[in-house]
Amino acid sequence: MENKNLTQQINELKKAEVLAHTRYPKLGSWYPTLMGLWAAAYTGVTYLNDPIEAILMIVLVIPVGVFTAFYVKKRGVTPKIKKTPRNIKREMVYFFVALAVLVAMLFGLYQIAAWWIVCLVTFITVAAGTAIYEKRYAAAAAAVKDESELEAELV
Repeated sequence: MENKNLTQQINELKKAEVLAHTRYPKLGSWYPTLMGLWAAAYTGVTYLNDPIEAILMIVLVIPVGVFTAFYVKKRGVTPKIKKTPRNIKREMVYFFVALAVLVAMLFGLYQIAAWWIVCLVTFITVAAGTAIYEKRYAAAAAAVKDESELEAELV
């Protein structure tokens, strides 16, 4: 009896560990759009060459801190990439690689194109990238959750 109770406790601990990566708020279609708008605004501010640029950069960074605090409070935890299940870790790595490629591409475009073109491309790519990442992460999280439930049933 005691062995079965210990097995059950271990299974519950495994499920709780997975929850940190699979439990997240559904943010809705406004989120990718807002991320695209924020990134485009931040890009646009970089074209200013006076003291107002620094002030606007700070104004644009404050909502990021507020949103991050809201997100962590709503999720209850921030996932750590080292402790992330394999499927989700893969999506996180893809995200950071895609982000690096996007930043390099936008920097190159920044050197040769008008400000409004760079802002428009920033909006489109960030909004689309965020939407794609959300869907891929949700699929990976669902797979991990299903795997953990299956493991619990087998033990």
